[in-house]
Amino acid sequence: MKVYNTMNIDSLNNYLKKFELTDNYEEADIIIGVLKEEQLKKCRKLKFYQHAMAGSDMLRADMFPDGCKVCNASGTFGVGISEYVIGSLIYLMRNFKTITLNQQNSKWERIWSRDSIYGSTVLLLGLGDIGTECAKRLKPFNTRLMGIRRHIEDKPDIIDEIYSLDNLDSVIKECDIVICSLPKSKATDKLLTGKQFGLMKEGSYLVNVGRGNVLDLDDLYESLKSKHLSGAALDVFESEPLDESHPIWKLDNVLITPHIAGGMDLDTNKELFSELTANNIENFINNRQLKNEVDFETGYRRYVRTSASLRKEKPSF
Repeated sequence: MKVYNTMNIDSLNNYLKKFELTDNYEEADIIIGVLKEEQLKKCRKLKFYQHAMAGSDMLRADMFPDGCKVCNASGTFGVGISEYVIGSLIYLMRNFKTITLNQQNSKWERIWSRDSIYGSTVLLLGLGDIGTECAKRLKPFNTRLMGIRRHIEDKPDIIDEIYSLDNLDSVIKECDIVICSLPKSKATDKLLTGKQFGLMKEGSYLVNVGRGNVLDLDDLYESLKSKHLSGAALDVFESEPLDESHPIWKLDNVLITPHIAGGMDLDTNKELFSELTANNIENFINNRQLKNEVDFETGYRRYVRTSASLRKEKPSF
């Protein structure tokens, strides 16, 4: 099989030595990385596409030949994103924006904070790789962890309470922090609007590292401007880059970052992606269950109840 690879990762390059590599993506049976729609539509020989991004919302079935298997990179960015979440919460709660500005102006001013991650109640909207890794980082802060996911029968041990999406309005009232890692789909579109922001505790915090369509940005702006919400960290937006005229840029209780929470260049992410890709290629060749196969109908990965059918052994790089 011919392989076209756009990811320059040493361990992955070493694994791929046993395949015939090609510089022509149109001739490839297997493609690894990120290609544009117009490129993918030229790949009529393609049998397996390993996408290098965790999201699948930019992919459609009509981009690929019939029978082509498509997998995303979910599971490779959770560690990096969870670090972003912790860092952004500390940044907001400890007033680091104001402190940094004071430093630039050589201004010595003690600014005390009453907010802390420790002992807080946290709602994790989404309990895939990102939500689960966030839970692991948050648990040592003695937090009460509440989660919302599609399949509530699969509750990670680290989560204290789990609910379905139907319970969002009642659960969100109890939380000091809401962390959203949901993908873009019909079910998640404008899930958080002025109603939900109004139900959140006064003085609570929001972090969105999922997709921008999940929340109404104008409604969020009003909740932050009024100080009903103490702060928000936003790494994703419905339209990127965020319009420079949007007033949310000017709020002092918001951290805006340009979709960088995943940390594409982190060594941890690279190795996890390399392992995922090698395992998926081996499973594809041997007609075994793939990890993170894209379900184009829902926008999620195909749901696999248990991991028993997935090969867990690492290939030799």
